[in-house]
Amino acid sequence: MKEGYLLSFFSSGFASHVRGKAIDIGSVDIDVFYSPVDGVVESVEVVEIGRPNRRAERSYDVVTLIRTRESLVKVLHVEPIKVRGDTVRRGERLGYFISTPYSGGDIPHAHLEGLRVVIPKVTKPEGGDDAVVIRRSTYYLDLEVTQPAWAGKLTGVPCSGGLLNGSIPWACYGGVVGVKLRKGEVNCLGVRLGEVKVAKPRYSLFEMRRGVLRNWEKDASFKVLSNKPVCGRRALMEFVLGYGRNPVVRLYRRLGLKEGDSVSLSEILRENSSY
Repeated sequence: MKEGYLLSFFSSGFASHVRGKAIDIGSVDIDVFYSPVDGVVESVEVVEIGRPNRRAERSYDVVTLIRTRESLVKVLHVEPIKVRGDTVRRGERLGYFISTPYSGGDIPHAHLEGLRVVIPKVTKPEGGDDAVVIRRSTYYLDLEVTQPAWAGKLTGVPCSGGLLNGSIPWACYGGVVGVKLRKGEVNCLGVRLGEVKVAKPRYSLFEMRRGVLRNWEKDASFKVLSNKPVCGRRALMEFVLGYGRNPVVRLYRRLGLKEGDSVSLSEILRENSSY
């Protein structure tokens, strides 16, 4: 995969992310999506979506299936320039990010399933909480973290010895990437976020409300499908990872800040810890 993109495993509330079967690859300054795999386009389908989302720019999404030697890779939120039967090479332009009822308001990204990803272990757990405003919109601020923690080429906000990846408090859960945590509290930047619920060799999941992960498909997933918060009243911060670049936090507040201003992530979290 090309360096310079942003990655997210656990900032989405859709079940494929919660169960560790999907990855989002996106950018705040690149609108082109380059294929992470070699394969042949098996199908391209335009699907009308009934999910309410006032920030979506289209009423539909596009499902592209790419057959590789190892698997069938599903790609969403990308308007492809390839058609059925076309060969696609790793690093070749596949299409352009689109804002759909599933992704409107999020950092522009492609949703992928069927892609084998090896999460590296943390190599530099230390980092700071300083960030700089790199983009200002009507609804949000994009903040670039200037002193991130590292796991191989992945970067993120330091959190309990790993990298924080999640939408706080909207999704009501999150991930700590690059480390296996023991049971207990997850504290990031001096703020308690939740309790460890899932501990895998290279990542851990925490929940912000007891039982939310266990009952996801029976409860929380319905809120996600209707574009309602699982926890809290509205979105606050989305923490995504960088790949060979600094990570980005999308702050769904403007706070009177302008591009180039510096902010403290810990202060924002503490001041909004009640959500």
